[in-house]
Amino acid sequence: MSTRGPSSISGSLPAGWERKQTSDGRVFYVHHPTKSTHWDLPKDVIDQMTAPTPPAPAPAPAPAPAPAPVAPAPHNPLKPPGAAPVVLKKRGLLGTKKILVLPKGWEAKRTPDGKPYYIDHNTKTTHWNPPELTQEQINAAISKVAGPQPIYSGGGPASSPATTPATTTATPPQRPAGYSRSSTTGSMLGSSGSLPAATPPVGWQRSNYSSPDQSNQLSHSQDKEKEDLDAAWNSMLGSSTRVMLCGVEVDESKIVGEGAFGEVLKGTYCGQDMAIKRLKVVNAEVVQELIREAMAMSEIRHPNVVTFYGLWKDERSRLHLVTEWMDHGSLLSFLENEADRSMNNEPLESTIKDLLLICLDVARAMQRLEELKVFHCDLAARNVLLTKTNRLLAKVTDFGLTQVGSGGAYVYNEQAKIPIFWSAPEVLTRRKFSSAADVWSFGVLCWEVFTLGMVPYHGVFPNNAALKQAVIKGTYILDQPDLCPNEVYELMLQCFRLAPNTRITFSQLAPALQAITQKYN
Repeated sequence: MSTRGPSSISGSLPAGWERKQTSDGRVFYVHHPTKSTHWDLPKDVIDQMTAPTPPAPAPAPAPAPAPAPVAPAPHNPLKPPGAAPVVLKKRGLLGTKKILVLPKGWEAKRTPDGKPYYIDHNTKTTHWNPPELTQEQINAAISKVAGPQPIYSGGGPASSPATTPATTTATPPQRPAGYSRSSTTGSMLGSSGSLPAATPPVGWQRSNYSSPDQSNQLSHSQDKEKEDLDAAWNSMLGSSTRVMLCGVEVDESKIVGEGAFGEVLKGTYCGQDMAIKRLKVVNAEVVQELIREAMAMSEIRHPNVVTFYGLWKDERSRLHLVTEWMDHGSLLSFLENEADRSMNNEPLESTIKDLLLICLDVARAMQRLEELKVFHCDLAARNVLLTKTNRLLAKVTDFGLTQVGSGGAYVYNEQAKIPIFWSAPEVLTRRKFSSAADVWSFGVLCWEVFTLGMVPYHGVFPNNAALKQAVIKGTYILDQPDLCPNEVYELMLQCFRLAPNTRITFSQLAPALQAITQKYN
């Protein structure tokens, strides 16, 4: 039995859903409560839209006799009757922070026009007003939140503020030492970006990191790590505060990926599986890179970009980046597994059309970045993740090296790290980043896809210096893979043109790849 698509559904969308279009006219759907995007509406939403109108309710029974008068409940100084929700105020690392008190399983959200509403994940219902709180729930929230006495933000009386504990001023950190990074699939060249020294935020307390009894026993290296973390937070102050999460749960036993500076674990947020990236190295530069990645991802919403939910800090002040869970892992791992099957004469899981669709998904994501004048600067198969819907769906991730054009067509960054196997000539010579440079990287990614994960230029040049000179001068171009259709390789050659302004654009690549894909059954 076939399933009806969204195009056959009439009527308005349920609350929280919104219909949008990409620049090439393709319809997709945004679910604001979960901050997720979909090419097609889920079946339960379609069923809800097509369900018949329920019959009119039966007449209400006669009202019961009025109950005997009951004495009013004791006055709650934190939540006067009929007042606004309970809000606690805490002075912490980022200054004064307001914390909305909700029962377990509840979450506060806002509609696209800014109106607040609330989700009860226990019953999967939405509400315009928050639930009533008992005194025990309020007391539990107060005991859980460390810091000054919380006060009610509504119009009722508030508790008298407690005396603010004495603060300890930390020494501003020194500029972190530069570093270079390498991986098994290519080299990263360049020095680290400098971070200006910053004083701690007003109200910063040593107890944010340790108990008062332990504060004088911290080693020098621990103090330095804390100061570096403070400096990174201050450098991003004003933008990072709007993506901080609470209630994230991490499964420490499920490490699904690991690198030199961080690891990816599986966890949950609001009952959904999440991928949680955690730093292993705590210094100002690495923390700032993670926060910059979060800021870039928070501005990009597209069905082919991994959904970013927010940042989260655990009880040890370790910073985590929370994104949607992609159940099929990285594109590079998938391609390498396909290569192993091919070598063992086993049937492949993917067809040429599947590989074309992966390239098309990436092109659509990059088309959106091109429209926003956001430059990925590290586009490669290792930075694309896969999930299974009705087909393998690819989504771009890892925005740690992202640059923003600030209204221009390109940006120079002499301190940026460079993945040289995927970099355009102007990036190798002048560190000039642009959408055209991302187009070059996309051509290399397509080569990875149709070679089933081979390393670009592997065994061709004796060292990286010789490779760079060949790319800069245009004396070597990646050859056509055996699985690559001729029309796709012609597009790749247009990605590899030396002059950036002569390369094909993502707004041209996406429809061209779609037309090629439609020729395959």
